[in-house]
Amino acid sequence: MIAMFLDPLYFYLPIIGGDACMKIDIALGVWVTFARTFTDLFFFLHIFMKFRTAFVAPSSRVFGRGELVMDPRAIAIRYLKSNFVVDLAAALPLPQVSHTYIVFIIYTKDFS
Repeated sequence: MIAMFLDPLYFYLPIIGGDACMKIDIALGVWVTFARTFTDLFFFLHIFMKFRTAFVAPSSRVFGRGELVMDPRAIAIRYLKSNFVVDLAAALPLPQVSHTYIVFIIYTKDFS
């Protein structure tokens, strides 16, 4: 949820002004990039914890007497089959990379 609210702030980085009638708000860019990177690191920690968290075997869910599966291989296989792709896609630093690329293009382009 935090990343969803931080990503639109990247659209507010370009502002009117400067030599080429457009410049980047560096202070906001640094703050948003730092906040988004911190959020991504926290989410990668969440992914790591999901690989280590045991689960109740579906075959043993009878009246609250479920068998807890603690085998790391079984936990990893279950997580890879269920939510791993979505979690990984959400944690990729795409806004930071695209912002860096756009800033590079703006500052290296010859507008004369």
